[in-house]
Amino acid sequence: MLGVIFSFFSSEVEKRRTIKKCGLLSIILGLIVGVYWILRVIKDNVFFKIVGPSYQPVAKILSLLIMIPLIFLYSHLVDKAPRHRMFYSLATFYGCGMLLFSYLLNHPIIGLSNTQASPDRIVGWLLYFFVESFGSLMVALFWSFTSDISTPQSAQQGYPIVALGAQVGAFACTLLLRNSVRTYGAPYVILVASFLTFLIIGFVKTFIFIEPDAKDIKVTKLKTKYKKRTGFFEGLRLMMQNPYLFGIFIIVLFYGVINSILDFQFKLLANAAFVDHKAFGAYLFDAAIWINGLAVLAIIFGVNNITKRLGITTSLIFLPVLIGAAVIVLGLRADIAISFWIVVLCKAINYALNQPTKEQLYIPTSTDAKYKSKAWIDVFGSRGAKSVGSFINIWQAFCGPMMFVFIS
Repeated sequence: MLGVIFSFFSSEVEKRRTIKKCGLLSIILGLIVGVYWILRVIKDNVFFKIVGPSYQPVAKILSLLIMIPLIFLYSHLVDKAPRHRMFYSLATFYGCGMLLFSYLLNHPIIGLSNTQASPDRIVGWLLYFFVESFGSLMVALFWSFTSDISTPQSAQQGYPIVALGAQVGAFACTLLLRNSVRTYGAPYVILVASFLTFLIIGFVKTFIFIEPDAKDIKVTKLKTKYKKRTGFFEGLRLMMQNPYLFGIFIIVLFYGVINSILDFQFKLLANAAFVDHKAFGAYLFDAAIWINGLAVLAIIFGVNNITKRLGITTSLIFLPVLIGAAVIVLGLRADIAISFWIVVLCKAINYALNQPTKEQLYIPTSTDAKYKSKAWIDVFGSRGAKSVGSFINIWQAFCGPMMFVFIS
């Protein structure tokens, strides 16, 4: 990986332009993913403590339903608005939303000071849905924007750099705020996340200023390719009619189901071990630091060479094999330390190898596929998979263990 980066600077002008473009994109994605990792840790921390861990599978299922009107709005906006303005609008909305949640969680009655967990505490539910939508829409918009301005050759050169920026951003944000959540609590951490979200707008503006062609491409494609078919279900129709796109959906679905089960078992064990919400949050931040730290190291030391040497198919098969082994191990011994490292390793490999590889699959597709079908795959494929996994978790809670995963 480092050799690839250094070769860019000693190469021709076109490659230097690629490294500059991908460098800016990596900063933008690093901020998006960094903010998302902050929020996802806080989301589980808050929900487990003020709503209750047994309701998390229900929240995952409901989040799929909540995403339906949001993806409808997203599909409408990508027909009307240039992509960079979509970034401005979404970042502003989420940044302001974080300011509001920071205030609410600091409230003595409805916030974290009230340690009585109850499903009636709506702030925990709203924060959960808010964070889930951020992770789906902001990341999907970024990768659609990036694949739209990339060629297969530039993607092979630049996507590892962008993926590295994402993991560096996630690692840096979780590392820097780990002690803050233990000392000051979730409201302060969400306040910092709000500032970083507004910072995304500035970097997107910088990217458009340096790469004005990106702005022109968006407007042209909107005018020429979105006239015939529009609507909420257009992305679903394209996915169901195209075996290639449906195959991407299956990849997302498989990982999401198993990961949802493993992740829930890990957090149940952690929640039982750490009663105080600050200690629980710090432990979840520890997991996030290890996940993203290992992902950064994997990218730096060339995990992307698996894709180059063995092909995309082999790269995509590697993670399911690893997850299958993890399920068996956790089924044999449900221990918090074992669960911690299983989740860390599986997620690190996913972010370092599986995600960048999967995103390259969209490059040869149409603009409709990149924006509309991808939104359905990323949002409903991911959320649908988590819902299936949540049904299994609910079944385990009330009817006993299923498959190989259980808490002894």
